[in-house]
Amino acid sequence: MTEFLRQALLVLEQDFSYESVLGYLRCGLCGITAAQTDILENYLLSVNIRGFRKWRQKWVRRGCVREQQELDEINILREQMVQQFSPLWEAFQEKKTALEVCKAFYGLMAVLDIEGKLRQYEAYFQEEGETALDTLVSRVEPALVLVCSILVGLILLSVMLPLMHIMAAI
Repeated sequence: MTEFLRQALLVLEQDFSYESVLGYLRCGLCGITAAQTDILENYLLSVNIRGFRKWRQKWVRRGCVREQQELDEINILREQMVQQFSPLWEAFQEKKTALEVCKAFYGLMAVLDIEGKLRQYEAYFQEEGETALDTLVSRVEPALVLVCSILVGLILLSVMLPLMHIMAAI
């Protein structure tokens, strides 16, 4: 979870650099499989794509790709990444408030069902007898719930305070 958040911030900070994007994809929580990540990595290396501006445009250069169908699949992965990062990108580029940035991160975690994925990892580690990893994930999950609860509280507070001032004035 920590690595997921760190890598998401790096993607934004480094404007979709090759290294930051692959770090994010390899964290295992973004909904793109390891096999899909490998395909995307080969393509990114072959055509040297960097920057969110290039990620928003449909990719047409073949690079290492032999068939149009494979390029279409790569563009689907590109679109998934753009959909995941567009709200965060806008929040950071438009210099939004900390609350709005938190909302954008919360939205990303909700869309990707991070809590559900952590529960799946916990169940997998329990089945495999990996008690150390199971214990680690079970400790991370309540922390995630706490962070999400704080974010929701901040969001609600930002809505309620102006309403309270209006009500007090009436």
